[in-house]
Amino acid sequence: MSLKIAFPILFALALTLGACTDEPSETAMRQVVERFMMVGFEKEVAQTKKLGVQPPGKPVITSFTKLGCKPAEPDPGYACTFDGAMDGESQGQMTRRFFKAADGTLTMSD
Repeated sequence: MSLKIAFPILFALALTLGACTDEPSETAMRQVVERFMMVGFEKEVAQTKKLGVQPPGKPVITSFTKLGCKPAEPDPGYACTFDGAMDGESQGQMTRRFFKAADGTLTMSD
């Protein structure tokens, strides 16, 4: 097979295989972690208000780095390890399963 014929076939194959991966990007993972963090924060604020206590300040992710992902077999999605800091304090490395919810949005397990 000549290179002129092989290149388009290889290019199409690479695009097809690339489209098959659903591994989350670092940005997408950070957004999911922020969303989970805000849900926890809102619950904490509601609880402190019930107790008549001053609610805590809103937490901020000050750094986030995706360290790697691997298929979360047998569960759907990917087991991804990341490192991050909240309000300047390291939270250390964590591994969570990231997967597509029924509505197609990326989410993660607790």
